[in-house]
Amino acid sequence: MKPLEQVTVVMTLMRQLQDVIENETEILQMMKLDRLETLQEEKAALGEAYEIEMYNLRRNPEILGSLDIGIRRDLEHAVLDLREASRRNTHAVDAARTVVDRIVQRLGRSIGRRTMAPAGYDSSGQSQVIPVAFNQSI
Repeated sequence: MKPLEQVTVVMTLMRQLQDVIENETEILQMMKLDRLETLQEEKAALGEAYEIEMYNLRRNPEILGSLDIGIRRDLEHAVLDLREASRRNTHAVDAARTVVDRIVQRLGRSIGRRTMAPAGYDSSGQSQVIPVAFNQSI
């Protein structure tokens, strides 16, 4: 593959990965967690392909050296844009994790307060069902 083709492939992967990351960030900010699984699979596949291509570029620095300075600058800007999108995504993931952790803690405290009667029974001794739902993606 020619140097320009290799850099084009890397930049295409970077842009696709950035789009997925930005989409995931928006979904996390809206707390629409049910949509994440598909995106995370796509992000993982793109990330792996990107890593392989970047490894090949780093292993052969003469590829970048043979390119026009403008193309190298475009690649540098694309790398910086991807890093910034990744930083925002990491922040959104951490924020979502904090929210989910707080919800789980509140549920735990709430359930703990209700343990005055024997577990599974109300104050009159009648059995009761306590509805609780857990999301596997948490």
